[in-house]
Amino acid sequence: MNGLELVVGKRDLSGKQSVTIDNCFSTQYDNYLIVMHAFSGGTSRTRLWLRDTDDVKNSYAKQELVANNSLVGTRATSQSNFSFEFGGTQAGGHLYVYGPALPKPTAFRYLSSNNRNGAGFNDTAGTHATASAYQGITIYKDSEPWTSGSLTIYGFTK
Repeated sequence: MNGLELVVGKRDLSGKQSVTIDNCFSTQYDNYLIVMHAFSGGTSRTRLWLRDTDDVKNSYAKQELVANNSLVGTRATSQSNFSFEFGGTQAGGHLYVYGPALPKPTAFRYLSSNNRNGAGFNDTAGTHATASAYQGITIYKDSEPWTSGSLTIYGFTK
């Protein structure tokens, strides 16, 4: 990986249930790292963003490992989003997005740690099968908003 370069400075998540960041993906970088820290976890979801619209086609798939008291693996295909567990009341995570601005399928990798049951982790890998060049991303929660937190986006590798 060539050095990380800041693409989107710290964005506040406090009181929000959704955040859309437009024009964060470009051909200047091949890959992106979204660093997140939030309170009030739960399932978070991601959709790629193109021309003012979330891509909701059933073309997302994932494999997920979650460890809290035990290790649980799940698989999902033909989904309208890439979901990941942002667990516990305090969590930090890295969401890697590979090739979103390139006209080819996009890959995701999410890694996090949290305070659920003392200490837990999540490792989720996924794909988006549509071969389009995307310009942004929406990250949202199913239910209650984040009580506080932030995200920052970095670009790398060209």
